[in-house]
Amino acid sequence: MLPRSLCAENLGYGRLVLLHAAAEPPLNTPSLVQRPGAAGNPAVVRVRACLQRAADDR
Repeated sequence: MLPRSLCAENLGYGRLVLLHAAAEPPLNTPSLVQRPGAAGNPAVVRVRACLQRAADDR
């Protein structure tokens, strides 16, 4: 996860994708990022799924 201020440019260019948009984002909005090729790592998949579920529950 990264604060939006650190990844806004990459989000704007489409290099990163916003996975969850809260109705009212907090003042310091984090973004979940991963390295290319990391999707094949089962540990990364589990952590990403856990973080996405937590974001969806908010």
